[in-house]
Amino acid sequence: MAWEREAPKGIEKPKIAILLPHTGGLPAEFVESVWGPLRFKPLDWCDKIPRMCRVPSLPLARNILAQQALDAGSTHLFWIDSDHVFEQPPDDPNEALRMLYECNASIAAGLYRAKQKIGFNYAAWLKVEGGYTPIQRWTGNWIRVDVTGMGCCLIKREVFEAVPKPWFHWEEDDAPSEDFSFYEKANQKGYEVRIFTEVKLSHLGDLKVLSDGSVTTRDV
Repeated sequence: MAWEREAPKGIEKPKIAILLPHTGGLPAEFVESVWGPLRFKPLDWCDKIPRMCRVPSLPLARNILAQQALDAGSTHLFWIDSDHVFEQPPDDPNEALRMLYECNASIAAGLYRAKQKIGFNYAAWLKVEGGYTPIQRWTGNWIRVDVTGMGCCLIKREVFEAVPKPWFHWEEDDAPSEDFSFYEKANQKGYEVRIFTEVKLSHLGDLKVLSDGSVTTRDV
């Protein structure tokens, strides 16, 4: 099976922190299909360090988890939000993690739709004069963006060592969110943000928004 793949001989296994910030209860669908496999299923090709943090402030939770990951000696930080579940293929989160790792990018994210008041654009934006515009189409499966979300993102340790603290900051509702502010700082340090579109996720809420933009009822 995919998760039994071994690390190449003579190469030290990566140490990946699995980081889950949240501010309330965890959806059962997420716990069963994402958090459970990520936390409890061992992998031969990497060591995993699962961490979760529940506080009222999401930026605070992210900062706490990032510091814990660095203190634990993690080589990579894998962010997963509790309102995302993987689609098939690969519906196994450990296989999705491996795919993002094998991209060997400083910042590699999965593809999903953003929650918006009107429509559901991809969580993939390019910077334009006066703000950001969502990407609507692309060619290939490996696209560069200026910002994405933290719903599913694998980031190398070196990025957090280069980006000044606080890594995540969000003061006002109409200001850029904590993930936007992080990516902006990473861009300033010369790090590209990439999305590997073969790793797809659905975004949970009152309804489930699939990566193709269709909407269905949630499994409860």
